[in-house]
Amino acid sequence: MANQGPLNEQIKKKFHGKTEIPSKYIPKYPVSAERDYIRMTNRFALEVLKPVLVESLPQLIQIINGDETKDPWAYQKSTGHFDAKDSQGKQAKKNQEERAKHRRAVLASVAAELDRWFERLRVSLETAMRSYRVRDRLNIIADANRKLTVKEWKKAIGKTLGINILDDYYDGAFYAEALEKWVDENVGLIVTIPNEMLDDMKRMVLDSYLKGDTVTTITKQIQHCYGTTKAHSRLIARDQIGKLNSQITRHQQKKCGINKYIWRTAGDGRVRDSHRELDRKVFDWDHPPVVDQKTGRRCHPGEDYQCRCIAAPVFNLDMLDLPVDGRAEKIKVKR
Repeated sequence: MANQGPLNEQIKKKFHGKTEIPSKYIPKYPVSAERDYIRMTNRFALEVLKPVLVESLPQLIQIINGDETKDPWAYQKSTGHFDAKDSQGKQAKKNQEERAKHRRAVLASVAAELDRWFERLRVSLETAMRSYRVRDRLNIIADANRKLTVKEWKKAIGKTLGINILDDYYDGAFYAEALEKWVDENVGLIVTIPNEMLDDMKRMVLDSYLKGDTVTTITKQIQHCYGTTKAHSRLIARDQIGKLNSQITRHQQKKCGINKYIWRTAGDGRVRDSHRELDRKVFDWDHPPVVDQKTGRRCHPGEDYQCRCIAAPVFNLDMLDLPVDGRAEKIKVKR
């Protein structure tokens, strides 16, 4: 990169010799990339998880009580022997006790059938996931995040210092490696969702079976497990977009000689108290602030769980090293 000395001196003159210049523009959190990720996880739940569960539930119900249901996902009431008078009160309790007694007697054979059912379900989910092409979808989201973060970074430089930077500067090896690593990690997170769901579901089904719960109750619990999994997928999306944005932001600033930033929150009701206390304060990239007073845990904006905070740069004109676009005209600084 060319010597930045003359450029830095020229900028200093515009700021009357000041060395540290806080960004006049607060970069925005990549909300659209987060929405894309959430849409992907919603489609993942609807197109991968739910259809496989719907198709498999009649077999599970058959294993539990030998009956079938036309619409298990809508929780149609079972017509099993012990469900005939199932209602709240003494009769319902008696029915449940009878079911539990009967099920304990046949547990060995039923447990083996349940194991086989869950294994078939696992294989079906793996097949459905391959056709969903998780990696391809995540690559698109990662690239969108990169473009949005770079766009905001260039705005901060332009609106604060009045200079343009090279458009192709952010296509280097760091970004390719960072995005590939992020995609790899997120593929791992998405792939584990069905396995975690099946583990939770298996424990829940066996426990409910031994307690003598009705098929209707067990089916509802499976639906709840699915809903929890869907919500967990959305949490992953919100968490991972912030982490990628933070990683790119840190690299952009430090590579250009920026060591300090101003912590800025999203400014809404979702901001946690500990982050609100950090808002508008200056921190060093080499010394992240404490975000949890109880544990002493430290991190930068975007690194904490589901954090949407942003690091607004503090430009140090003595250290500044920017890839200036040679086509840019003379510097103009808005005051």
